[in-house]
Amino acid sequence: MELRIDQVTKSYGRQTALHAFTLTLRPGVLALLGPNGAGKTTLMNILATVTAPTSGSLRWNGEDVRRRPNALRRVLGYLPQDFGVYPNLNALEFLTYIGAVKGLQARAARDRIEALLVLVNLSDVRK
Repeated sequence: MELRIDQVTKSYGRQTALHAFTLTLRPGVLALLGPNGAGKTTLMNILATVTAPTSGSLRWNGEDVRRRPNALRRVLGYLPQDFGVYPNLNALEFLTYIGAVKGLQARAARDRIEALLVLVNLSDVRK
């Protein structure tokens, strides 16, 4: 498994948020550290395919992420600091929503949600 980020730049008009960033990532525990304004959130939004880079390329196992984003989306977990939780949904409803967004079949999502709630000992507070 390899994610190759090559010369990725993101500009908003005349403002550049990320400039010619290059990095190759392989399995392991990784952290993204830097001061405010360094481009960490911009990079993560690009990796999560929330926004497209102005230039440069992203390759997941040799495949162009812009052409085939679902391969990376299937394995990428990203929880931004402010991600717009839906305050009117309980945990079970929110996880069901996320399962649908990820394209899981309803039965598979229910089974997976139940297993995960048990794993993290939250079954009794699902609602």
